Amino acid sequence: RWVSMVSRLKKWTYLNTIGRLDINGASGIHFTSQADMDTTSGLRLRPPGYILPLGVDLADRDQAAGGMQLRQQYPELKGKKIVLFLSRLDPIKGLDILVSALAGLAERRSDFALVVAGSGRSNYERHMASLVSDSGLNGRSVFLGLIQGADKWSVLRDSDVFVLPSHHENFPIAVAEAMAAGLPVIVSDRVKIHSEVSAAGAGIVTTLDPREVASAVERLLDNEPLRREMGRSGEVLVLERFSWEVVARKIAQAYQDIVK
Repeated sequence: RWVSMVSRLKKWTYLNTIGRLDINGASGIHFTSQADMDTTSGLRLRPPGYILPLGVDLADRDQAAGGMQLRQQYPELKGKKIVLFLSRLDPIKGLDILVSALAGLAERRSDFALVVAGSGRSNYERHMASLVSDSGLNGRSVFLGLIQGADKWSVLRDSDVFVLPSHHENFPIAVAEAMAAGLPVIVSDRVKIHSEVSAAGAGIVTTLDPREVASAVERLLDNEPLRREMGRSGEVLVLERFSWEVVARKIAQAYQDIVK
């Protein structure tokens, strides 16, 4: 919460001083989502806005092979449904919320495990490892560190549910990649593509309440047909709106409009 407050204060200060002059001198403003654009409505900025999401490289997904095999490399994952958190390890990403949610689930079911993929400041990594241990998730959690390329896509494909209960996120590329891999996603309502995820039926949107996150995770763990349906819907959403082929065309058109 403190990190989020400081970030907002910095942006407010910039936008109400020299930043307004800079931005009003632009020919256009690039927003990555409708929600992102909506947050600036009260600023009365002059340049036109263009909603241009970030893109997912589907060629990387389709060509990736030979990545790590999670259940083979980590015996504690065998026979378990995998709940995946893949993101930079930072307080703003909400990993602590997910750990709290899963700690409650772990008291009454043993059919899942937590996989954390990502890196951050060493002191925060140690803090999160300690939190996982204190939450009773030892023996059913794995910290992979930073993963890229074929390993990343392999981990996405091996997982069952993707969760990002972030405090703030303009366009989380990890969520788009998870959907491209056919994973159902659970995101907080602070993730600014949550309306797109919900409208497409690609996942579940929650608040930052760990109990609500736990309920969403349990709903998906208990319903394989729903996981598959949401996974397919997420793939369609990425193909139609978030692939680089689609996004690049939109960017080119926006730049042509600006030049004219």
